[in-house]
Amino acid sequence: MKTMKKLATWILVFCFMVSCVSMVAYAADGKVMFTDPQTKAGETVEIKGVVERTSGNMGKIEITMTYDTTMLKFKSGDSVTETQAGKIVYSADVSNETGRRKEFVMKFDALKAGTTKLEIANATIKDVSGNTKNYTKGSSTITIAAGEGSTIPATDPTTTV
Repeated sequence: MKTMKKLATWILVFCFMVSCVSMVAYAADGKVMFTDPQTKAGETVEIKGVVERTSGNMGKIEITMTYDTTMLKFKSGDSVTETQAGKIVYSADVSNETGRRKEFVMKFDALKAGTTKLEIANATIKDVSGNTKNYTKGSSTITIAAGEGSTIPATDPTTTV
């Protein structure tokens, strides 16, 4: 019986020691955030993106985002280009800018009522020394209410049904 108590005590001590071992957690160097706009089908919706660094200055930023082409049609954006249907890229070199925050705007045509997302597929953000940094990646939820025309075909955003 004494042996069982000693064994149980050592197992308990071991479990406590394992739980007290420090774990390394890598804090994010910044975050990428987006607004969550509301609009109506047939209208243009604006989504603001923000890249924010916790300390120091940023260098080069490249963020690839995806969206549902049945819900949205990309129109334009600050340093944003469409690489293929449903995929856009924000690219900027802010090495010569001071500050820890960079904002950009994207505009889309809202095609039909519903809820959709703009999500980050990939993000590479470097500091002024060229070191890649770890960023928390957000997304945008776009709520589209029924509009006057209800639906705009993706091929011709000027036509109402």
